[in-house]
Amino acid sequence: MSRLSGARICIVEDETLLGQQLARFLSAAGAACAHCATVAQATAILQQGQVDVVLVDMMLPDGSGFDVIERARTLAPQARLICLSALGQLSDRLAALRHGADAYFVKPVDPLEIEALIEASLRRTESGPAVRAVAEEPVDWNLVEAERRVQHRTGGSLRLTELEWALVFVLHENRPVVVDRGDVLRALGHDESTVTRARLDALVARLRARVRAATGHVLPLLTVHGRGFAWRG
Repeated sequence: MSRLSGARICIVEDETLLGQQLARFLSAAGAACAHCATVAQATAILQQGQVDVVLVDMMLPDGSGFDVIERARTLAPQARLICLSALGQLSDRLAALRHGADAYFVKPVDPLEIEALIEASLRRTESGPAVRAVAEEPVDWNLVEAERRVQHRTGGSLRLTELEWALVFVLHENRPVVVDRGDVLRALGHDESTVTRARLDALVARLRARVRAATGHVLPLLTVHGRGFAWRG
């Protein structure tokens, strides 16, 4: 079976070449793709229903990706929303995630990463008793955004620093997908030229230790050697 067999994907990208390349790549993986370039065209596709994933550029000729996200949340509430943008600041990423996006990629992005995220997202939203049973299990950790706090279901909690919160937020929003080190650094407002691997590993280790000391529980933040980090809670 093709990797994305049966997936219905709406690609909203006004860079014609990029949009066509993504459509060809994802179609080759088994998806049914519709490519458009404006908010109006995306709205027309969403009104037809039957959309599983929306890939949306954040800067469009007749509006923004936020407009598409708002329409998708109403017209296709089941769809996974993935943003593509040249804007890579932490504030840009957080704004998109707060508006309802499931993930945020900074251009240029490898289509293989997009495919992997879509595949993982679709697995998480498959119907069926077994999947629903998993979804209904208690969630061990909650993120309290207004206070930058992680809270365990047993009651223990810890207020995070700004950097710690940005790290936890980007991993939690992309769970269970592995987020590579470069994307993690960009979410923190840095890149590999300014922050070493050792400094990032130290931040992760210090966060784990602080959370465990404060709550008595281990944060489900995994290090995937050679790749990056993932939230598996």
